[in-house]
Amino acid sequence: MKPNVTVTALSSPPSVGWYWDALYRSADSGTQFLRDKAPYPLVETLALASVRPLETVYISQVHFFHTPGALAFPLHLARVHPMSDTYRILLADDHVLVAEGIQKLLEPEYELVGIVADGRSLVAAAAKLQPDIVVVDISLPLLNGLDASQQLKKNNPNLKIIVLTMHSEPNFVTQAFRVGVSGYVLKQSVGSELVQAIREVVKGRTFVSPMVAQSLVDQAVNPATASAPGEVKVGFAQTLSARQREVLQLVAEGKATKEIASILNVSVKTVEFHKTRIMKELRLRTAAELTKYAIAAGLTSIH
Repeated sequence: MKPNVTVTALSSPPSVGWYWDALYRSADSGTQFLRDKAPYPLVETLALASVRPLETVYISQVHFFHTPGALAFPLHLARVHPMSDTYRILLADDHVLVAEGIQKLLEPEYELVGIVADGRSLVAAAAKLQPDIVVVDISLPLLNGLDASQQLKKNNPNLKIIVLTMHSEPNFVTQAFRVGVSGYVLKQSVGSELVQAIREVVKGRTFVSPMVAQSLVDQAVNPATASAPGEVKVGFAQTLSARQREVLQLVAEGKATKEIASILNVSVKTVEFHKTRIMKELRLRTAAELTKYAIAAGLTSIH
């Protein structure tokens, strides 16, 4: 894994030359942004600056700044920075046995920095741990994997996300890529495909399980047979807003109105407003019908 090098022109630096700025990870202090308040010229290199004493530093982004008139960018200096050859992965799956199996699969080659069991914990853990890759199930409690992924991509557009799920339906796949994931792997193929998917996405490519790709082809060839008459159309409740999906999921998971308001940090009246709008939009009348719809739409599951 090489540094992500960015060169930026400065209009009024202290003097003509090159200056540095780096994002680093330390086992002791977590992720920090290393800024030189009185920048060292790059000719002194990072080895002479405050990075030197940190034995466990892993540089993931390096920004070099130059003033007008500075010499050409010295690429060789970028190679003096300590680097981690292991990608850091955060896993989100609420099935303990599945999570343990994935952990055994990944640990020989990658660093698994954490395992979380719900979508809200995933968003918080990603902000704290700063993984390179997130592997996420769709049907997560409290916040489904796709809405969580959308929040993750908003917070960190460079984050690579791989969906690992039992849902092979084309509408799930298209929605996943709309929110910005890089890979889509079926759980039944995890042993043979997950590591391959990781290797592809870190190269900037996209990976889709062959079985999923086949279902996409089938839908394109025969769109009329995508769903049976009278069946709840599987499409991840795309007619609802992200907030409405959050409320719908929590209602389907049996949360009371006050509890939902606390989880979402909104008023009880706001939750009731969203619930009324959801029922009107979906033409449903009872909590049981909402739950059935949420399960069919992949917002939640029954274990």
